[in-house]
Amino acid sequence: MGSTLLNTTFYVVFVLTSSRTAEAFIWVLERLKEVYIKLELDLPRIIITDNKKNLIIPIQKIFPEAIHLFYI
Repeated sequence: MGSTLLNTTFYVVFVLTSSRTAEAFIWVLERLKEVYIKLELDLPRIIITDNKKNLIIPIQKIFPEAIHLFYI
């Protein structure tokens, strides 16, 4: 999610994938990072996901400066 200057929030991305491997998540996160760079946006500072083990390493690899939080 992101937030606007009006203090409202919006979803940045939804992903539907047939694979939940770390490699699939790396591919998705690399594409997301490319979009941020192309649009000259600041990279995410916080990433919130469910507790998928295959997401932890890819997030650390692609967005090493981001804080990764889990929701329940």
